[in-house]
Amino acid sequence: MVVDIKKIFPIPGVEYLTAKRNIMIEDLHVNNSLYWMQALSSLYPEFAEEFKTVFISQTDSGKPHIMLGLGNYVSIKVSASKTLLKTNIYIQNKMLSEINEYVNVTHMPYKDIFNKLSEMMKTVQMQIPDEFADMSFLGGWMCETIHEELQEVAVFTLPKILIQGTENQFDVLSWSNDVILPTSETISYLEKAVQEEYKGTISYVPDKDTYMDNLNQILDKLGNKEFAKVVVTRKAVIQLEEIKSILPLFSKINQKNYQEYSYFFKWNDQKEWFGVSPEVLLVKKGQKAISKPLAGTRKIAYGHKTEEEIIAELLHDSKENKEHQYAVNLMVNDLKELAVNKDVVISEDKHILKTPYAFHLKTHLYASLKKEVSTFDVLGSIYPPATIWGVPRLEVEPVLSEVEAFKREFFAGGFGYCRANDDSNFALTIRTAYLENGKLHVYAGGGIVENSNPENEWKETRTKMTPFIGNIEITNETKGGNLHAGHL
Repeated sequence: MVVDIKKIFPIPGVEYLTAKRNIMIEDLHVNNSLYWMQALSSLYPEFAEEFKTVFISQTDSGKPHIMLGLGNYVSIKVSASKTLLKTNIYIQNKMLSEINEYVNVTHMPYKDIFNKLSEMMKTVQMQIPDEFADMSFLGGWMCETIHEELQEVAVFTLPKILIQGTENQFDVLSWSNDVILPTSETISYLEKAVQEEYKGTISYVPDKDTYMDNLNQILDKLGNKEFAKVVVTRKAVIQLEEIKSILPLFSKINQKNYQEYSYFFKWNDQKEWFGVSPEVLLVKKGQKAISKPLAGTRKIAYGHKTEEEIIAELLHDSKENKEHQYAVNLMVNDLKELAVNKDVVISEDKHILKTPYAFHLKTHLYASLKKEVSTFDVLGSIYPPATIWGVPRLEVEPVLSEVEAFKREFFAGGFGYCRANDDSNFALTIRTAYLENGKLHVYAGGGIVENSNPENEWKETRTKMTPFIGNIEITNETKGGNLHAGHL
């Protein structure tokens, strides 16, 4: 199928939007998807320098849906500060428009950010022919507190090449010329050229003493009823030794830990992000919205306890259940205003999710949305959720600014896709890390409620880092991080 788009986007050098439907690609699957991205990047290096991503989610039947995106045809960016909300749209990396809205805010205006994304997205979506309703913007947003300086918060890209499909049946959509696909021999060669071992030294930001001190002060505030829950993040910084390629490590993590989502993304010369999130923030199909809050954690094995005993502990632990209930209640209340008759259905009540390293409490929710409600309307209502932020939202933000002396960036934000027909799927970007200058930054957060134990929270966040740290030989552990830590 070929569509003449000269009148849609009259950009020199781009003549057609093309599609190849239901192509059989037998050697593209979850375990080698990163190598496919690498091979495709080698065929289109200029596109790869602009944007590259792998995004894997689950279909209704539990099969992996794989998306590979390369290049940056259209992009939408939103930046925010306490006084300015800035929205830009680019075509072929050339700015098409800029909208500056002067504001006076004391918190990150996520609802306004998503409103801007919605406006810009609709502008482009309306230009895409109906037969390309599955053409997707891929991107996401950062989990940030507000600052005086302008900071980029969200970015979405319509890639020049998009490969997507399930069970060896793929569509290839392109805003460029006819797409050349990697050969089986190339993929096989890349898979065999594997670095088997990764070593590195580790430090923590903040260090344990500062972390414990901060949590004790937060517990005092919780006791005074200043807020009900706050999710505090810390990170491990691993200086890797002798890195030949990071993709074998990411591929190994993916193979061991993929459940709901796996993703890799990089824009321009920015950081390489990778994650294996188990939490569904939003799936929208037609006017049905699905979310699956995840809160409450137990390490999968410790002491001489059986799995059954550990699960029973988690199901009956008052602290973990309180943390989970805050997350569910906030999500239900947020969705009610957008739902037909304010009806939000708990399709699967609190149950156990088993990952390779931990058990979690999980609840499934869905709502039938009012006719006019879009993907970004929903995101503007539900983000940030209590699973990664706290309750109440506005009261929690200053606390996070104090105790987290680093930017979360994409950690605990969202990443996924929104199609031209407004169907979408977004992971909450937990179990996520980035690589920069040979250092792997691994994030983890813990929900703090009134009866939390700081020592247990330190251990829990270490457990959540397992997908990354568990695949690296730690040669030295330093106290580290105390010079950059925050205090209440």
